[in-house]
Amino acid sequence: MEINIEQDEYMGPLTPEAGIRVDISPQGAMPFPLDKGVSLAPGYAAMIGLRKVICLLCDRSVQLEGLGKVTCMIILTYS
Repeated sequence: MEINIEQDEYMGPLTPEAGIRVDISPQGAMPFPLDKGVSLAPGYAAMIGLRKVICLLCDRSVQLEGLGKVTCMIILTYS
């Protein structure tokens, strides 16, 4: 993705920094770029890697030898 920042149009006293702030949130979640975002400065290349992890908990517990009773957990990872 290429974004035109137009850094020459920034007004120094009102905006102390130029660039963009990126926040990648789950669909339907409220984004909070100031808290969880990543700042990207103009004139530099940036690469952001994503990995989606889904954890599912079963409704029942299972008895495992040496561990005792544990809750079933399934973790799915997408790269």
